[in-house]
Amino acid sequence: MLRRYFLTALALGLFALPTSPLYARDQQTGSIKVEKFDKKADVNLAKVTIQDALNVAMKEVNNGKVIDAELKAENGYLVYEIEIVTPDKKVTRVLVDAGNSKVLSTEAEKEG
Repeated sequence: MLRRYFLTALALGLFALPTSPLYARDQQTGSIKVEKFDKKADVNLAKVTIQDALNVAMKEVNNGKVIDAELKAENGYLVYEIEIVTPDKKVTRVLVDAGNSKVLSTEAEKEG
């Protein structure tokens, strides 16, 4: 009887894994799916301007200065990749969805 409850709990835990926040954190998605990135063609798919994406990214990193920004495909989705340097010389990479301006990820680059 105890073994049956254990197996049921284990099965439920395995089915819940793909929807857990911890699992989803590693899976970046966006709102505009692209099969093969073509900058000239895909720029017309973007619903968010690069200036709007920069504004969103700057809100994520206080007192930073943009050092690079580009439209690209990340995990099959159209995003703006924006690199921001802070006064203490740390660089943060912010991915902004090119379809709805949501921040998909913020990642400080590793030193060294």
